[in-house]
Amino acid sequence: MNKHMSLIAGLALAATAWGAGVQTQPQPQGGAERVTVPGPLLKIELPVQPYWMDRDRFEELRGAYQLSNGQTLYLTRGGYTMYAEIDGQGRHPVVASGRSSFVATDLKLKVRIDWHGDGSVGGEVVMVVPRRDMASGAVTEELVALVMN
Repeated sequence: MNKHMSLIAGLALAATAWGAGVQTQPQPQGGAERVTVPGPLLKIELPVQPYWMDRDRFEELRGAYQLSNGQTLYLTRGGYTMYAEIDGQGRHPVVASGRSSFVATDLKLKVRIDWHGDGSVGGEVVMVVPRRDMASGAVTEELVALVMN
C-alpha cells in the first residue's frame, strides 16, 4: 500500500472511531437529528499554591452578590480568615485561588467574580447541594453552578 492509500485508510478509521463516540438520539418528527455533547465537568479543588491576596484587594471584593437562583452570596472576613456564605447556610473558610476567585477549604464551594468595564459584576459560584433520590430516598451530593446577576 502506498503512502497516499495509507493516509486515506487512516483518516477513514479515525472518522469511524470519532463517530462511534458521538451519541445520537432518535429523530424527532421534524426529521432533525439530535446530538448530545457533554458539558464542562464541574469540580471544586484547592489550588496547588494559594494566591496571596492582600487585605485591600479582599476589601474590594467583600460584600453581597446576587445569584441566579435568587440566593445571595456573602464574602466576609473574621480576623485573618475570609469566609463565603450563601443565605445563612453556614460560613465556609475560603482561600484565594486567583485575583478574584476563592475556594472553600471544606471543598463545598468555589467563587469567581468578574468585574465588567461598565461597573457591573458577573461571575459564578459552584457549590455542593444535597440531592434526594426519589426512588430510594438516599441523599447524595451534587455540584451545581450558579451565575451572579
